[in-house]
Amino acid sequence: MKIVFHLELYKLRRHPMTLFIISLCFGFMSLLFYRLCVDYLHLSHQALNTRNVAPSISFEIVKPLCSWTIILLAIVLPLFTTLSFSQEFRQKTFTLWAMSPQSAFTIVMGKCLSLVLLLSLFLAMLVLMIIQLSFSATLMWEMILLSLTMVGLIGWSIICFGLFISCCISQPLLALGVTYAGVLIWMLLEWLNPFGENHKALAKELSLLSHSEHALNGIAYSPDVVYFILTSLFWLCLTLKIIGFRLKSVTT
Repeated sequence: MKIVFHLELYKLRRHPMTLFIISLCFGFMSLLFYRLCVDYLHLSHQALNTRNVAPSISFEIVKPLCSWTIILLAIVLPLFTTLSFSQEFRQKTFTLWAMSPQSAFTIVMGKCLSLVLLLSLFLAMLVLMIIQLSFSATLMWEMILLSLTMVGLIGWSIICFGLFISCCISQPLLALGVTYAGVLIWMLLEWLNPFGENHKALAKELSLLSHSEHALNGIAYSPDVVYFILTSLFWLCLTLKIIGFRLKSVTT
């Protein structure tokens, strides 16, 4: 697994798209952070003039910042999950994995961990922004930690789902489109509600975003964590089965 992990990191570092996309995302997050801070100052000024309670930084800045980061991850992460398997199938480099002593588990987990490291860069950017706020205000750290954890879990779920689609489809553009469509439907499942009014609760239970509401509002709700862990493991297990089958089909 360590060999696969380092190889995937090397590929990410050398790929010209990586630096460009990360720089673009960090620039967008910085502008968004600045805009949220300006809006908060306007709200605070209005609260002082009307002698109302000052708005909460955690809810007015941190919460929307985490929400926008989730949307950003849904756009960015599928670009990298597509490179994991679909690109290798198209370039016929997956045969090298079949000829190596690496198992399906080490290949999948090595690729997954490299993408989780990429996800951690976004979380680190969020942490740096929030730390800047702590120098001049008192923050609700419990709510912030819950929000950051939820962003990480959603990002991990998107990675696992993207890896599954990537190992199923050999055409990168098609895999990317299917991943985007799947993530969009998964996020908006509660709003789309394809099950009908009689099963509206089922759509809410399966929706990706509905399980983030508690954490983003500072409420610790363990079933949400269990949901993300189970769904991520589900996609990973399917990916392991398919990659194991592909490895056998190449060697035979």
